[in-house]
Amino acid sequence: MLGPDAAAAAWTAFIDEGDSLMPRVREISRGAPAGEADRARTHRLAGSAAVLGATDVADRLRSFENALKEGADDRQIQLAAQELLVSWSKTRPEPPAPPADCRHA
Repeated sequence: MLGPDAAAAAWTAFIDEGDSLMPRVREISRGAPAGEADRARTHRLAGSAAVLGATDVADRLRSFENALKEGADDRQIQLAAQELLVSWSKTRPEPPAPPADCRHA
């Protein structure tokens, strides 16, 4: 079992990795071709999601990965990508608000 600091670090790394991948998923959802690197990144993130208990996003990541791996048609890949984007938006926390004493010049 992870301690609180390790769990927080793992969650932060998961969010960072997901935030890095989602723009590419968005491109694929709009018809951009996907490759092996996209599948590999999705696989890694799915493992992290499962370990951290983010079950819905883990399921969507696996569906997207399977669509890429199994050579699904473009429409199936795009649909899996769109479902992943929706799940990610529900899983990912909002960025923290700036401190109250932060002033813009």
